[in-house]
Amino acid sequence: MLDKAGRQVQLKKKNITRRDLKEMSECDMEVMDAVWNEFGHLDQWEIRDYTHTHCAEWEDPGGSSLPINHLRGNSAGGGLQQKARQRNRRRAARGRSH
Repeated sequence: MLDKAGRQVQLKKKNITRRDLKEMSECDMEVMDAVWNEFGHLDQWEIRDYTHTHCAEWEDPGGSSLPINHLRGNSAGGGLQQKARQRNRRRAARGRSH
């Protein structure tokens, strides 16, 4: 991925394992997997175009930039949040039945 100055941006470590992400919960990992499964095939420009079309918190800054209101941002992306909540409920129900 390139930053605004045209520099390549990437992770320092190439082979990241689950152990490297130990501070992330299983729910976090499931959300990341769901996002990757849905959007991993898109390049940075396709993701930009998608967010500008489908994300309620994006507003056209008219050639500049605007801060994202965190309350408005939290209301967007509800589909993935809802999927994560459903998975957590199913997991909790399985835990109670064992």
